[in-house]
Amino acid sequence: MKKIALFLGFLALVTISAEANVLLTVNITDPTNVVFSSTLGVASASDSSHTIGDGIVLLNFFSVGGSITPTVVSNTLTPAGSSTPFDSLSSDGISTAPGDFSNFTGFNFYNINNGPETMTFLTGVVAFTGSATYDLSFEDLPTVGTIGDITAGYSGSAIPAVVIGQYQIISAIPEPATYSSLAGLGVLGSAYLARRRKSSR
Repeated sequence: MKKIALFLGFLALVTISAEANVLLTVNITDPTNVVFSSTLGVASASDSSHTIGDGIVLLNFFSVGGSITPTVVSNTLTPAGSSTPFDSLSSDGISTAPGDFSNFTGFNFYNINNGPETMTFLTGVVAFTGSATYDLSFEDLPTVGTIGDITAGYSGSAIPAVVIGQYQIISAIPEPATYSSLAGLGVLGSAYLARRRKSSR
């Protein structure tokens, strides 16, 4: 029963991912090592009006607004059009209007050293490469399955932020051996149903 439940959960995750334009997955299995990984998904909107100094924001990432104190474990997460990864983090009160800091539940990734460098997101082109790992054990993290918007730009940007895709919260996925077992269950289930149909004729 546990394997069947796991399989159904995995199918639901795949279905949700197919419906959303997921550019980043966020693995929260270990809060001391939360991994933000590029899916190599393509941007759903074009934007070249923001710099890496503005960065991106994962909207409504935190359940409680306020300042954050993450610790960087490793980082190669790089936005399209940039030659360097993000190197700084903060909470943000993003909106589509510049200067609105009313809701600091967004997670802002930016680069404080290469600020003037332009991020170039193009519809249908890969938005991010690499991954980043942070210790977020002191923060209120979203639940597994949560999907939220990613914007280019933040609330202090002179130009309104643009939604370029989504992020999705995940946990550890089954090992390859588990997938094989689930596939076997699928075959057995199909054979069982076929036999029942045949015997009922």
